[in-house]
Amino acid sequence: MKLFFVAAFLAVAAAVPSNYKPEYKAPSYPAPSYPAPKYPTPSYPSPAYPAPAYPAPAYPAPAYNKDNKYDDITIT
Repeated sequence: MKLFFVAAFLAVAAAVPSNYKPEYKAPSYPAPSYPAPKYPTPSYPSPAYPAPAYPAPAYPAPAYNKDNKYDDITIT
């Protein structure tokens, strides 16, 4: 019996169209206008040490073959 009432309630709730639209209300006070903060332009000091030079890799990079990129795979 409870299930019947729940089903009837859900059927009625589904049949009633929902036209709830919350109204947008503009604020009654004006938006504050603050002046933009003025920051000094930073002057960065030069680094005390040179940028590191990385050594070349110990092995060569593989060559790119656009025709057959799987030519190094052998199926035995």
